[in-house]
Amino acid sequence: MSAWLPDAPVGTDQDGTDQVAVPDATQDVTPILDEKVLLELREIMDDDYLSLLQTYLRNAPQLVEEIRTAIRQADVEAMVLPIHSLKSSSANVGAMQLSELAREAERLARAGQLRDAEALFRSMDSAFSTAEAALRDHLKNYNAA
Repeated sequence: MSAWLPDAPVGTDQDGTDQVAVPDATQDVTPILDEKVLLELREIMDDDYLSLLQTYLRNAPQLVEEIRTAIRQADVEAMVLPIHSLKSSSANVGAMQLSELAREAERLARAGQLRDAEALFRSMDSAFSTAEAALRDHLKNYNAA
């Protein structure tokens, strides 16, 4: 676990208690959905905005399944196209965490590093579930407005 945490300086409080510096919560964190991207997309797409998001929600699960199948078959070449498509389409709808993970998975797959790409896919799959739920909520709220 410590490999995932940054080194933090330790000091001593006035009462002698060790204090660990906590990373600033305002540091850049990639959002699940980038509202700025969604706003720009809504302005550009106008009436087609909802259709685009619905198409993504309909097609992205198939891409995830294609990646999963390629991993099961140990076919790193078969991973590249669906990962690339998921990376691009996710960025287009503002699912930036997912897009960034897919970018790295694509790099690994293109380098033939199946084991590393497979390990990253677990995070990608989780990020997809989170992004999918956030987009569905976004659509529900958009339709209610």
